[in-house]
Amino acid sequence: VSSDCQVLAFDDVRKNFNFESLFSIITEGLTIEYKGRDAIKLPVKDSPKVLISTNYTIKADGGSFKRRMFEVELSSYFGTHHTPFDEFGYMLFEDWDEQEWARFDHYMINCLNYYLENGLVESEAKNLELRKFINETSQDFIEWVDNKNLGFDQRLNKVSMFENFIAEYTDQKKYLTNRTFNKWCKKYAEYNGKEYVDGSSNGARWFEIKSQRDPDVWDSINYN
Repeated sequence: VSSDCQVLAFDDVRKNFNFESLFSIITEGLTIEYKGRDAIKLPVKDSPKVLISTNYTIKADGGSFKRRMFEVELSSYFGTHHTPFDEFGYMLFEDWDEQEWARFDHYMINCLNYYLENGLVESEAKNLELRKFINETSQDFIEWVDNKNLGFDQRLNKVSMFENFIAEYTDQKKYLTNRTFNKWCKKYAEYNGKEYVDGSSNGARWFEIKSQRDPDVWDSINYN
């Protein structure tokens, strides 16, 4: 990395990429170290933008992550059964003539102008939240909850629900713990925008996923 670098790209990162390790670069700037020379500390405004591409989702819990991230969901448009030639009558980019390159340049300039006027504009994600939910739990668990095994507004015994799950998905017995399973149930509540509460009664631990969130005590305070 040099002092004139504008983009620091991490390409095709793995499932458990540690985004938190980039916090200092994003908020404090980049430090460049050279052998036999003094390190160069770049302020945030002169530091390269961090770009991450992945086939997974980046694990990000809490506001400290959200403030440092801007996520863009992409999907495949062209493929084996639908190529650029099928759509345009020529291939990208080797078949472009001077006029086609001019159209491309014009489009990109318009995109830059839009960014300078409006900044980063969020698009509506189609599958991002679902993919995050899958990556933070498992495909077996998704299938299990899709079969209505977790109901709303009823107290469910933590041990019984865990045993029901591993009885149906026996391969999970090797790796899954009751603690992790309970975290998955909480993730299910968060994914659906519901409230997860838990407790114990007569020595039995339970949880409940509420279809309606209880009002916060601060909401009832009259500040007038």
